[in-house]
Amino acid sequence: MTSEGRKFVEIALPVPIHHTFTYLIPPELVHVVERGSRLLVPFGRKTLSGIAVGFSSSSTVAGIKPVRDVLSAMPVLSEEMLALGEWMIKYYGAPPGEVYKSFLPQGLSAGSKREVRLVRTPLQPELNELLAAAPQTMRVLSVILSAAKISAAALQKKSGVKSIGGMLAGLERRGLIRVTEEMGSPSAGPKLERFVIRKEFPASVELKGAKQQALYDRIRTLPDEPYPLLALLKESLSSTATLHTLVEKGFVSIVEKEVERREEQTYDEPPSAPIVALTEHQAKSLAEITAAIAAKKHEAFLLHGVTGSGKTQVYIEAIRAALEIGRTAIVLVPEISLTPQIVRRFRMHFGDEVIVMHSRMSAGERYDAWRYTLEGKYRIAIGPRSALFAPLKNLGLIVVDEEHESTYKQFDSSPRYNARDLAIVRGSLAGASVLLGSATPSIESYYNAQSGKYHLLRLPDRIDQAVMPEITIVNMGEEQKRRFAEMKVRAKEIGRQAFEGGFHSISKLLEDKIRDRLQKKEGIILLQNRRGFAPVMECPLCFAATIAAR
Repeated sequence: MTSEGRKFVEIALPVPIHHTFTYLIPPELVHVVERGSRLLVPFGRKTLSGIAVGFSSSSTVAGIKPVRDVLSAMPVLSEEMLALGEWMIKYYGAPPGEVYKSFLPQGLSAGSKREVRLVRTPLQPELNELLAAAPQTMRVLSVILSAAKISAAALQKKSGVKSIGGMLAGLERRGLIRVTEEMGSPSAGPKLERFVIRKEFPASVELKGAKQQALYDRIRTLPDEPYPLLALLKESLSSTATLHTLVEKGFVSIVEKEVERREEQTYDEPPSAPIVALTEHQAKSLAEITAAIAAKKHEAFLLHGVTGSGKTQVYIEAIRAALEIGRTAIVLVPEISLTPQIVRRFRMHFGDEVIVMHSRMSAGERYDAWRYTLEGKYRIAIGPRSALFAPLKNLGLIVVDEEHESTYKQFDSSPRYNARDLAIVRGSLAGASVLLGSATPSIESYYNAQSGKYHLLRLPDRIDQAVMPEITIVNMGEEQKRRFAEMKVRAKEIGRQAFEGGFHSISKLLEDKIRDRLQKKEGIILLQNRRGFAPVMECPLCFAATIAAR
């Protein structure tokens, strides 16, 4: 639809209502609003931000309110993510606004505060062009030039322009300004730190006191690029007052720069990646996956590999193949606790291409991770289910490790979804391959592989021919019958006392093995993976009476 025909916009607002809302697009915003743009609109007595999901040239609704402003110069959601949201709305029956809200970092809301910063001073031809073609935009730019940094609200008030979002978007595209957001809490916006820049030193210098001299000597040794202010004061044992004295003398200047918060910087620095020779089964599986990636078509694979068979190495090599042709990748893990170890492994191979995304990161860390990924700085996103919504472009591969885990299901808040299944949907929308890995695949995935919907890949052997553990399955029903038969024999000698304490929750074999290990002073680990759950309620006395009746 042309911009002339886009008179109304459908907006998904973050409210638990199962439809979108229609708003009028003001003439000055018609050329700025796009699908995926974040818009500021009135909603009752509140002001909310929502996502533009569609347009229309007419409406039968009377008294439609206009959009107040555009909050982003570029759409925050791509067509791929909008299509993924539409699928979730239809399949899971979730409210549109809540679906699209889950795609964005926590705190990106109507209550966010926008700061406008001057990036460069416009040249005279640019000023003449703006003055002739867009006088209102020129009025906004004049206020910015006089302030260098100003909030969007103050800029709106000083310039007298009601809807400045479109004008700011145009100025940002020209590279004249930068619009940043401080969301919800101060820690959720871009993190700014102060830096000092060394200037030319005069031939003669007049300083007062040893502190100024020590700071002056340290400044003279600084590199030409900006240097962290706090580090400078700490190294020279100086105060802010002393530094400002040297600023007034013209020896240095202080600037603010945005710095990135990265959660994985707290991890130990990983060693260099070792050279790994793939086994025959690994190489065969990898060849099928990389062929699909190179063909740029959607394929779903189930990598059924026993524990220790090297599934992670297959993930790494498949991602490497995707990166080599300019595509990106997402790696999903079932739990946040597993993230550090897998991030360390991937950073060994891909370094700073990797970004972490999970709910235990601070609001600022999550905001930075989302924003820099949207800008294309990172090509690999790792995390639990929410990492599936990483705004990566040109997605080539999605890996779902331990795909059978129930933690991939979102039970708590809306939208409720299964990230494993949703990975298949996003892969199909992006033309990306999806690799599901597990030693014990879920029934659904294994059935899909058996029926040909997924490609089944097998890693039947452990790396370095490691011996598989011996596994014995004990039928506890037969065990109970055997124990009861023994108790009946004893009952002929001692009576009903033979049935007291005769039933056990573990088998005789397990009991003997435990006693054997204890005698050898060895450790024992017992895994009870259905804690607090019993498929059958059974009374031992009733069971004994039933057996006796037979």
